[in-house]
Amino acid sequence: MVSTALPFGPGSIRDDNEVTAFQPMNTLIRDGRTVAGPPQLVTHHVGMDIDCSIFGPPPPSGRVLLSTTVSWNAVVAADKATVPPVLRSLQFRAPALVPLGKPTVIGTMDDVTSDHQFQIEVTVSKVE
Repeated sequence: MVSTALPFGPGSIRDDNEVTAFQPMNTLIRDGRTVAGPPQLVTHHVGMDIDCSIFGPPPPSGRVLLSTTVSWNAVVAADKATVPPVLRSLQFRAPALVPLGKPTVIGTMDDVTSDHQFQIEVTVSKVE
């Protein structure tokens, strides 16, 4: 995926969907008991969002300061016992000094409920 971020300006990538599911609502009864109320239709955002900002023009060292936020949201495979569906969320946020023109891994995220690992790799190119 490609994003353009001007110095001091944000760049964004959105690759997401919306998932709609029924979610039971709880109603508080006067004597302190709670019972399931009527289900309500709720929309959940799932997918990958990437935001980045470059701070300043490249100095003579050829490295730029890049601030990056990566968010990943997914629905866990639901069975009939899982109502509403379980949502999984990972987020990475960090600044990094990145050299121009070289692919650089700026971070990783581990999904603790599976064997998945996300590597965040960026390449900063000067656009003339």
